[in-house]
Amino acid sequence: MAEIRMTDDAQRALREAERICYQTNVAIGAPEHLLAAALAILARQGTGGLPGDDALERAVLAVHAASDEELREQVMWGSAAREALNQAASGVAEAGETDIDARILALGIIDSGEVNPMFFMSAGADKGSLRAVLAAGE
Repeated sequence: MAEIRMTDDAQRALREAERICYQTNVAIGAPEHLLAAALAILARQGTGGLPGDDALERAVLAVHAASDEELREQVMWGSAAREALNQAASGVAEAGETDIDARILALGIIDSGEVNPMFFMSAGADKGSLRAVLAAGE
């Protein structure tokens, strides 16, 4: 079996998700952090039809809120975030591919079922329309 790897933009999405956690002082990274980050990276790369940074921030805060206490420890990925990442990797492997890019990462997270529905409502985009925008980039 070929090794699955994350492309540069997927790695940027992981770093962006961690940045969101530090910005909101949340120590446990969740699927919503990962999805918001992947969508933000894709929007910056020119993918149209995605929620903007403000909407993504609102969506993350609607599900996870924020703490006033400064986060001083390393962000750890929670079990739901790890499951969402595994879903993306499984999809790539089943397709006989080896690379997870930001688009595939976002699709895997959406398809994982691990994202709180409030995230989609707060971002102003339903799961189906986000998936359609991302699938159009295939």
